[in-house]
Amino acid sequence: MLGAPGRKVSRQVSIEINVPTYKNAKRIKKQSNHTIPPVLPAEAIKRVVFGARDHEIQDVRRHVQMESRQRVLHAEKVKRERIQADTYSFWDVWTKSEKYWVIDSPMNLYPQRFFPSIDYAFTFHLGLTQRIFARQRKGTDKDEFAPVWRRMDQAAEAAEFAEEAEDFQAVGMRCRECLIELVKTFINLKFVNRDKDSPKLADVVHWLEKVADGIASGAKSEEIRGYLKSLSKTTWQMVSWLTHATNATRFDSHFAIAGQDIWLPLIFQRSPEKVWGLKPAILNAILTVSSKYFALS
Repeated sequence: MLGAPGRKVSRQVSIEINVPTYKNAKRIKKQSNHTIPPVLPAEAIKRVVFGARDHEIQDVRRHVQMESRQRVLHAEKVKRERIQADTYSFWDVWTKSEKYWVIDSPMNLYPQRFFPSIDYAFTFHLGLTQRIFARQRKGTDKDEFAPVWRRMDQAAEAAEFAEEAEDFQAVGMRCRECLIELVKTFINLKFVNRDKDSPKLADVVHWLEKVADGIASGAKSEEIRGYLKSLSKTTWQMVSWLTHATNATRFDSHFAIAGQDIWLPLIFQRSPEKVWGLKPAILNAILTVSSKYFALS
């Protein structure tokens, strides 16, 4: 609206908005033709939910019932997510008095009243499992692989702070000691048999070849067996060369560490039936290293 020159004329406009209140909610509901469906009972939901195998559902149900001491009414797989070499499954699980997020690798449950967001629960799950795995890998007095883990950690720590060629040579020496300790552990656990024709204890190459014969026996496994034997030889040659290399670099030291760290995951992936017979502490340690390093192969 225009007024006199040099003057602005303002005009107030009022708009009335009718917002439904609690008092007239029932009246509006009666007047509306739309109906909000009720929440389906858990017994009905499971008939129309797909995307998970029966054995997966049973595993989740057993775990939740064992941990919560309550009967599971509903278990639904809601999504999967891949982080580096690991794949995680997410479940929405209901019991009579609680709802849980269940996340695997390893499986654990988180009450939804404390973890309303599944992403928040997953972040907590990743941090928790990494700390548990780190503690298990350090080993205990009852863990026969404790000397191996300790030497692995020493080699990795030495490589992290190495600056000069002499420092990288020291990494090679620690890798050699780790492989020798690994052979000793296999012998003590009777993973490989020691007889009168066995090589000397420090003959790592031939001992690892005996391990290869044990976990990849038969004509069908000839190529795998040949690969493992070749790997045992090249790994030992690599760490031995690094021990005396005057021009060694950080890249060389990382290569040597990767070579020593890959052996246990290979054995577990190739021959799990032998590993399952080991004590739980040993199995947990092998699983930990396997999940972290097997992506290198």
